[in-house]
Amino acid sequence: MRWSGFRAARSGARLGAAPADPRLPIADRALDRGPGGALRRAGGQVEQPLALVGVGVFLAAAAPFAAAGSLELTPAGHEARITELTGLLLDPYFSGTKLAWILDQVPGARERATRDELAFGTIDTFLIWRLTGGKVHATDATNASRTLLYNIRTGNWDDKLLAIFDVPRSLLPGLRLSTGVVAETLSEILGTRIPIAGIAGDQQAALFGQRCTAPGSVKNTYGTGCFMLMNTGNQPVASKSGLLTTLGYKIGSQ
Repeated sequence: MRWSGFRAARSGARLGAAPADPRLPIADRALDRGPGGALRRAGGQVEQPLALVGVGVFLAAAAPFAAAGSLELTPAGHEARITELTGLLLDPYFSGTKLAWILDQVPGARERATRDELAFGTIDTFLIWRLTGGKVHATDATNASRTLLYNIRTGNWDDKLLAIFDVPRSLLPGLRLSTGVVAETLSEILGTRIPIAGIAGDQQAALFGQRCTAPGSVKNTYGTGCFMLMNTGNQPVASKSGLLTTLGYKIGSQ
C-alpha cells in the first residue's frame, strides 16, 4: 500500500431538502469519496437506490445532523481513536457519520439493514453495481479509507469503528485492489462485455496519474478545491498539523 498525506481546501456542499421518497435515485456526485449512498438489496443482489447521496440533496441536508453526531462522539473520547485508525478527522464530511444518520433517521432503514436488505457504497461502488446489473458490490482501499469505517493499518473494515458508528458490517462492499479485473459490464449497456479493471478515488487517481509513485513525490491539482497529496511510502505518517493520512493506492502487496 502507498500512502499520501495531504491538505485540501474544499468548497462547502450546498444544502437542500430531503426528497419525499428516500428510495428515489438522486444525484450521485461524490466529493473526495466523502458522501456515500445506501442501496436496496433484493434476493441477495443490490437492487436499486434507497437513498443515494448527492451534493445539495438528501445527505447534504443531513450534514448538520451528522455534525451533531460527530460532536457527540468527541466528548465520548472517540475522536483520537478514530483518527488513529482511519487517518481522518472526525467530521461529517466523511460518509461514516452520514450513514449512521441514515440508519437512525430514515424510517425503517436500520431494521432493513439488520435484515440484509440494504447495501452501502461510495460513488465507485454505485457505478460498479449499475454497470454489472447489481451483481457486484465492491470498492477499493482508496475509497474505503475515506469512510471513517476502514482501518488504514490493517487494510480492512474495522469492527471497533463499526461499533462506534453502529453500522452493520453486512452493509459494506467487498474490498478490491486498485488494479485488476473486478467484474465485467453487462453487454446491453455498452454493446459488449467490458472488464472493469481499475478503481480509485479521484485525488488518489490524480496522484497516480501524475506519476507520484516514489516516496516524497507531490502533486497539486485544482477542481472542487486545491488538493495537494504527497506519497509517503509504504507506512502511514501521522500529521501533527491536522492534515489527513489516507491510502494513495493498493496494487498487489504495495
